[in-house]
Order: sequence, then C-alpha cells, then structure tokens
Amino acid sequence: MGRKIVEKGDRLLFLKLKKRLKGKVVIVGVGNPLKGDDGAGLFFIQQLKNVVARPTSAAGAPALQKRGQSPKKRTVPFLLIDAGEVPENYLSPIIKAKPDTIMVVDAADFGGKPGEVRIFETEDISKIGFTTHTLSPRVFMDCLKQQTDADIFLLAIQPQTIELGAFLTPELKSSIKKLVKAFLV
Repeated sequence: MGRKIVEKGDRLLFLKLKKRLKGKVVIVGVGNPLKGDDGAGLFFIQQLKNVVARPTSAAGAPALQKRGQSPKKRTVPFLLIDAGEVPENYLSPIIKAKPDTIMVVDAADFGGKPGEVRIFETEDISKIGFTTHTLSPRVFMDCLKQQTDADIFLLAIQPQTIELGAFLTPELKSSIKKLVKAFLV
C-alpha cells in the first residue's frame, strides 16, 4: 500500500514522481502548523514557493508574483495552494483551474519512519482516513474526481509528532527539503 518515495540516494523514485506530474498541475498542501508534523503539507508548499515562480495567469501576466522576486526562481506550471486544515474550502478554485493532475500533500500515519514519503491513490485511502483532519482526504479527493478528469493522488508524509504546540520535527523538515530539491531536478 503506497510506494516509498524518499530513501537516501534514490533519485529514480523522485523521477517517477516528477513523471506523474503531467500537464496543468495543482499541488494542495494540507495540515495544521500548530500541531507539529501535521504542518508537513503546508511546509512543503512554503518550501516549493521559495524556489519556484508561479505560472502566468490566463491573461499572460505573472500570476501573483511579488515585486522584486528573485530571478533565480524557476517558473513551473504548478498552482500551489496552502489549504490549511480545510481543503474543502478550495474545491472551487481547484476545479476552475481545470487541472490535469492534482497532488494533495499531507501528513499521514501509515506506519512508516518519520519523514518517510509515500504516494497513495484515492482508492488506497480509507473513507475514515488516517490523517488528523475533520474531512478525510478520500472524501476531498473523491469530490475533486467527480468534478475534474484529473489524475489525483496523495503524497503522504509520515509524522513523528502531531501534538498541539509542537514544532515541525527536524526529520520532517529535512525530508521535505530533500523532496523539494529532487522535485525540481
């Protein structure tokens, strides 16, 4: 259940992930930064935003680019969404984007080592879910599947702690930073 992505020195698996991200891609980070590693999805989006420029809007103008943005940032065809704990609030903008691929990034306890990353298909996720959110990622992903023709999957990151008031652990920070670097190769 789920394919391992982050292993020391295993770039081939990173390339498999990159190949999955075809066409117009929406990446949705989910989590609560006040609950330690539960903020993994949001930290992933933040780290990715730090190294990439946003795609242009339909009118051809830079979409939400900030004045003075570093020219070292790479433009990639991704719409990055920090959904916090309520991804369902972003259903409409995701659907309107007409994506070909939707990757949901969230902390999930699948029994792996802290910082381990796996891909889960929608059908692999229990309706009850294995995350800490009110709405199961399965329900959110099923709603998107009904409204789009996108390839939808969960990039799950194994948390170490999800205690209220805890910070993101060094294991998860390191794993996510490696994932972002490999993601852009």
